[in-house]
Amino acid sequence: MNYDIGTKVRELRKTMGITLQHVAKQTGFSPALISQIENNNITPPIATLSRLSTFFDVKISYFFEEEVPARYEVVRASKGYVSNNPHFIYKSLMAHRQQKHMKAFSISLSSSDHPYNLPDNGRDKFVFVKTASVTVEIGQNVIELFSGDSIYLDATVTCQVCSREESSQFIVVLCL
Repeated sequence: MNYDIGTKVRELRKTMGITLQHVAKQTGFSPALISQIENNNITPPIATLSRLSTFFDVKISYFFEEEVPARYEVVRASKGYVSNNPHFIYKSLMAHRQQKHMKAFSISLSSSDHPYNLPDNGRDKFVFVKTASVTVEIGQNVIELFSGDSIYLDATVTCQVCSREESSQFIVVLCL
């Protein structure tokens, strides 16, 4: 049986909005090896898949499962990838599955004058502020969003966010 392991690794990485280099650094593998795996040029040994599954917080069996489209999925608060940056913490709110039309993240941003790039996949984005306020910088435009506010950004817009408060939380939805 032939499994599409590389595509699943790439999907997990892109869902998390991280680079090959980040995966390589966190797992101890070279970026070249991660690229070869993602392009299905090599079939990784079980030890490699084990380390990747630990990093991506999925069971190793995930790489061998056939995709069965689900009509709904529940993601418990204790599940999902959580980043390890202390100032910009994001958590994936959706299961890692193919055939999705969006990705959703919950982001906690601590007070900082340093703006952070939002996760970006070159498609439309929607941001909803849950608590506190967030400053959105779009080129020279600076927009202050408060709890309950939202902003829609088309695919051509790149932006950065920062929080002047102790901790701001917001939801980002990326269209696929």
